Amino acid sequence: MISQLCPSGSKIFWESTNFDGHTELTEPWYGTAFSVEKITGSTIQEWRKRAHEEDLHFPCPNVFIPTDFSIKNVKEKVNIPLLLRKSQYSRLCYKPDTTFSTPKAYVKLDFYCPFASSSPEANFLTDISTRLLMDYLNEYAYDAQVVGLYYVISHTDNGFQVTLTRYSHKLEILLDTVIAKITTFEVKADRFHVIKCYAAGFYTITTSYVFFLLLLSKAIQQPGNIESNEAEFTIQHVEDLLFMGTKPLSQALFPSQHLTNMVDNLEKGVTCCYTKEGLKDFQLFSQ
Repeated sequence: MISQLCPSGSKIFWESTNFDGHTELTEPWYGTAFSVEKITGSTIQEWRKRAHEEDLHFPCPNVFIPTDFSIKNVKEKVNIPLLLRKSQYSRLCYKPDTTFSTPKAYVKLDFYCPFASSSPEANFLTDISTRLLMDYLNEYAYDAQVVGLYYVISHTDNGFQVTLTRYSHKLEILLDTVIAKITTFEVKADRFHVIKCYAAGFYTITTSYVFFLLLLSKAIQQPGNIESNEAEFTIQHVEDLLFMGTKPLSQALFPSQHLTNMVDNLEKGVTCCYTKEGLKDFQLFSQ
């Protein structure tokens, strides 16, 4: 097929308003003016001389193409997610698909990062970091989406969230790809400034220093065509990448750090009640 992609077999369509008054023909349906010219042999020879055949090749095989569409056997039906596994690093909630019987799954991981909400500045930089992660994953986005796999990394009140969905067969490969980007996260100056300028429409920016995202304490996986042992294996793999090894990227949270919002954005007309143990009264803040 590549041998047929050559100058002599090419047909070029050029649309431009610059050709007004210089065309010779009119197509009969819409009256569009056009001309047809044959590419000269000398032009084709010139193209052949300048062509670099080594630059023309098929893309690498798409590793996300699913081939196994079998439905996992479910021994017993459950109506709500079950707490399948709990460790000092994570909690795993699992619910098999017992309704739709499709070869699809839905995976959601919540990363709780104490530093992410320690100040308005840290909150903003966490948002920038999630946008950068999505930007860095663009090289995989087309291959994943063309076969029906979808993912998103979004900023949350307590850190960030990774969501993956669709065909279960290659969902684990996509998850490995996303986690690999998280574990090797580095801020690239050129992309940082692009994302920062985009986010300027939502925030007032007073700093541009590099922010390193502190990672994981909790992961949740939810319904789909995944067996319980597969779910446990996946979360163990994520824990190994983040917490194990000679230089762990993360550490388990202290009990006092779980689910505590240190920064909250009060929208117009929203009230917030702040209480503290040991005080008889509480203060009410509103905006």
